Amino acid sequence: MIKRIRLFGFGFIAGILILSIGPENRLKKTFLSYIDYFNMSKRVHYHILKSDIVLEDNLENKYEIDELIEAIKISKINFKKSNTDLEECKYYILETKLDLQDSEIEIKYCEKDKKSFVSKIEKSFY
Repeated sequence: MIKRIRLFGFGFIAGILILSIGPENRLKKTFLSYIDYFNMSKRVHYHILKSDIVLEDNLENKYEIDELIEAIKISKINFKKSNTDLEECKYYILETKLDLQDSEIEIKYCEKDKKSFVSKIEKSFY
């Protein structure tokens, strides 16, 4: 019985070492992703970026979608201004830099449709 416990312990430690020493530290990556699961802001960013991002009519001519995606990646979500209590679609206010100016992006995220609608972009002039 003691031999089995030793063999199991050796295999367990060898597996941990292999996972942590490799070219990409998979153990650290997995551990950090578990910790980030409880970060509400990162979860919202993940869902918005994985959904189809649709620009409303008045914004299609002003901004490119790639430029907007980069702005969303570096943004911070203002949960005080956002409305997340709605059942159908939730409204989020993202504070970011767009065209080298502080901006607020209003996004309506619909989980059913897997779509995010960018309805308004306001630039701050202070």
